[in-house]
Amino acid sequence: LKSKSMQAKMEKKWIKKSREEFLEKLIKIIQPKIIITLGRDSFDSVCLVFNQKLSSTDSYATIVNNHSPYKVSENTTIYPVFHCGAW
Repeated sequence: LKSKSMQAKMEKKWIKKSREEFLEKLIKIIQPKIIITLGRDSFDSVCLVFNQKLSSTDSYATIVNNHSPYKVSENTTIYPVFHCGAW
């Protein structure tokens, strides 16, 4: 998929397509209680599946560093972590 190195950014259209064609359906089938997201893009995608969006004042780093779960529905909680390539 990536035309450069594996460290290259994912294009937003790839992330959107993956969310719409795969992630939304998978979450609907599995109905997970806990989701661990690896990096900001996966966190944002899962939040969008649950119609959640960070406010402009929320920082992903702050959310991760708080070590607090992020509740996206009555039954589902996200545990965001940094992507190892972000260092």
